[in-house]
Formats: sequence, structure tokens, C-alpha cells
Amino acid sequence: MRNRLREFLIVTSRYKIAQYGGYMEYKIENEFLEAVVCSKGCELVSVKTKKDGAEHIWQGNPDAWKRHAPVLFPLVGKYKDNKTEYQGKTYEMSQHGFARDMEFVPVSKTKDSIVMNLTDTKETLEKYPFHFELQCSFTLKGSSIEAGWKVINSDAETMYFSIGGHPAFICDDRQSMAGCEVVFGTKKPALSYKLLNTDGLVENEAHEMKLHESRVTVTEDFFDKDAYIFENSGCHEVSIWADGKTAVTVIFDAPVFGLWSPGGKKVPFICIEPGRSIVGDTGITLYTIGSVKTIPGYRTYVSIDGGMTDNIRVSMYQAEYEGVLANRVNDAVEEKARVVGRCCESGDILMM
Repeated sequence: MRNRLREFLIVTSRYKIAQYGGYMEYKIENEFLEAVVCSKGCELVSVKTKKDGAEHIWQGNPDAWKRHAPVLFPLVGKYKDNKTEYQGKTYEMSQHGFARDMEFVPVSKTKDSIVMNLTDTKETLEKYPFHFELQCSFTLKGSSIEAGWKVINSDAETMYFSIGGHPAFICDDRQSMAGCEVVFGTKKPALSYKLLNTDGLVENEAHEMKLHESRVTVTEDFFDKDAYIFENSGCHEVSIWADGKTAVTVIFDAPVFGLWSPGGKKVPFICIEPGRSIVGDTGITLYTIGSVKTIPGYRTYVSIDGGMTDNIRVSMYQAEYEGVLANRVNDAVEEKARVVGRCCESGDILMM
């Protein structure tokens, strides 16, 4: 299984190897930018514009947040009580997974790019029961940074994972990002978002963020309710504006993104967080079977009284679901079938 996600950090205005805390830091640069990547978590810890020396990545002051721009893998968010079950065994893993705290190994490096690698270990298998390879890359292209994530399943069975970015941006020498504007790449007058509950899981209730000319102004209490989670919004570009001009733009192809800064800290930075998925409460949808069609030697189709009209995730980004017959949950599997909806569209598939 291969799952690829790219994130672009476009700095449109200003925006050797060293040892740091037992980890290695690698510098990449071009005519416009100088960036530093730490081997711990393959984390981007600094991005400076050469013309003015301005820093654009939060510098990890622990009074607000000790990190800079971690990669979240194999979990975005957290499990309830930090525990999950797989094939009858309970696994425990902390928020946002383990990759951000592990040392990556350089695979290749040029003056303006670096590729680093992480593979499973005995310790990761105790938290996450899959053999994997995670490859992260950073490439400078003009005044932009292209960040790439490549996940390789090193095992024979299906591997379940989430991956996401968590870069924290600052503007100039501002002590607070209050007063800045967040600009969304959409023409919609409002975007739907969700919040996190006390267990750190995404709530079911949706809220509406009203926009004025595609933007919202950040206030000191903007993040007092923690992160804003946007799912399937159709928005794939988010910018931060300061003093009437763009400070940073993040362009991504992920179906989910978040905005976050620590509550009660007067917004020292703003995180723009694209990702493939995020943990929420589990749910069950009950469908009624309408018809069953078997094509000998090929496949059996089961038609239900629902489909992409009530669950668009499968057709949009190939979300995977499991299904059972409600009155035969404990019976052995006799046959596998493709479950399809009633919309008469080629993409109206709920289970493959």
C-alpha cells in the first residue's frame, strides 16, 4: 500500500550540519530561503528569508509549545484513553503518534533538498502492529518549500494509518498573531468546522465559521476552544495575512485540515494542519439491503438504501469501511461482496 500526500508552504512575502540536543540538524538553502531540518521527527525547525533574515517558523518556546512543525504519524489526534484494539489486542499510543519523537535517517541530500527515512522497530510494533517505512522530504523551489510524505506498507496485510502536518507559523517579530487574517481558498460565505471534545476526539456537532471575502480575523480568544477541524470543505489553500499582505500560504491536497494555537496564550503562532484523517468517535450506520446481484466468476454486488448521498468519503478519498449483517454479526464470513448505493453512479460504492 502506498499513500502519498504533498504539502506546499508558499512564502509569498518575506519570509552544514549541526548538533542539537543529541540530534542532527541539516541546512538546505537556495537563492531565497534557508531552512533547517532536525533528524528528530524530520521536523522543519527554521525557515528564514535570506533578504531580511526573518524567521517564519515558531521557535519552540515551551511556555506556549515546545515544537515547531512536527509530522504526525501514524495517528492524527488521539485515541480515547490513548488505546485502540486490533485483531483482539489492545495497543496504546499517545497523541499524534510516535514519529515526531523518533530519529530519522538521511537518505539523500542536495544543497536545496533532503530526504529522510523512518522504519518500524521493536518499540513501534508494541504501539502499532504494522511494518512500515515513512519517507519525508523537503525541497526548496524559489520562495517555497515542498514537503512530501510517502508511507510504504512493508507487510502483506492492509495497514491502517493517518498522517498529517503541524507547522506553526509566525510573522516578523510579532509577539501575537492576533489581528492577522486567515484567508481560505474558497468563495463560500462560510465553512463548516468541528471542535474537539474533552477526550480529544472530533465532536459530531458541526459549527459554521462565517467569512468576509474568504477571510476571518484572528482575535486573542480565537483559539480558546482549541483546534478548528475542517473536513471535505473543498478548500485546499489557506493563507495568513499580516499588515495587509500575505505572510504564508499552505497549499495541500488533503481532505482534512485544522487551525490551532494554544488557548489562553494570546496566539503566539498559528498552525495550519493538513492531514488525511483525524480520530473521532466510532459510529454505525444501519442500511437495508435492496437487492443482490452475482456475476459468476467475477463479483457479487449488494445494493442498499443509502450511498454517496449520506457518505461521500469513499468516493472522495477512498475511506475504508467494514460491514456485517446485523442479524448475523457472529457468523463466519461465507462470501465477500461489494456494497453499492442507489445513486446509479460509478463512484457510489460504500465498501469495496
